[in-house]
Amino acid sequence: MNDAQVSFGVTHFSGLELGDARLSRRLPVLVNQLLEHATGTIPEKFSRPADREAFYRLCNAEGVTHASVLTTHFSNTLQLLQQATTYRLVIHDATNLDYSNHKSLKSLGQIGNGGGRGYLVHNSLVVDPKNRNVLGLASQMLHTRITHDGIYKRLASNSGVARILCGDFNSPQLETRGGRVITWGEHEVEGQFVCRGRYRGRTGKEWDMGERSVLQGLAEFDLHDVFRGLHGFGVEAFSWYLRRQGKTIGRRFDHIFASRRFSVRGCDYLHALREAKLSDHSPIEADLDGPR
Repeated sequence: MNDAQVSFGVTHFSGLELGDARLSRRLPVLVNQLLEHATGTIPEKFSRPADREAFYRLCNAEGVTHASVLTTHFSNTLQLLQQATTYRLVIHDATNLDYSNHKSLKSLGQIGNGGGRGYLVHNSLVVDPKNRNVLGLASQMLHTRITHDGIYKRLASNSGVARILCGDFNSPQLETRGGRVITWGEHEVEGQFVCRGRYRGRTGKEWDMGERSVLQGLAEFDLHDVFRGLHGFGVEAFSWYLRRQGKTIGRRFDHIFASRRFSVRGCDYLHALREAKLSDHSPIEADLDGPR
């Protein structure tokens, strides 16, 4: 172990309040051991059983949380960044933490293709590009992807204020000119769309209900589809396109839902921005007056 690795653990992780003085003393040592073996499994990182057990005890301790371990480290890294006399890079990247097999964890969200469970992690890593040294993390945010059910539960109540909900919902699968919404929980069977099979780890029926709860169900709580309310279903519109086997398939994935207390003057998709390759989606724009 070199001096830089020892000082990193001591500098960034000493004296933390973890609810147990023994854990607080052991954390910098374990951090330095992790730095010695940056890749590989936990047994490979901690070859001695005593060190491995100490790491597991640390992770299981009630006072050891994401915030309690990393808050001081974030602060120290930002201080090093502010003290720098030459430029530094803050590199941002996201990855998945897959805890699909840990059934006892209740706060996880969908990851990957939707069948896995875990966290989406966004890291902001500060580096000295000249010396190729890592100063540390300036930030690390844990996200859980909110499902349609989660959005509905959050918003399915009568509100005393005018609300707007907008974003990329990756749904629906199709819309017909007759006003029929086809969800990803439905499959075409002999010319008819029916709920069957599974989609992203859920039954077709469960996914269908969740998707409809937002696309149609939130209207009961004064969150209405602005584009369809203005143009109806007779106007075909898409915000994302898939090109497959010489065919182009359009989907209307991006939506604005708003209270009736707003007057809608216009609502359209800005295809020029997608065609200029600023995004793979055409953003939706609404001109609203109000709220009344």
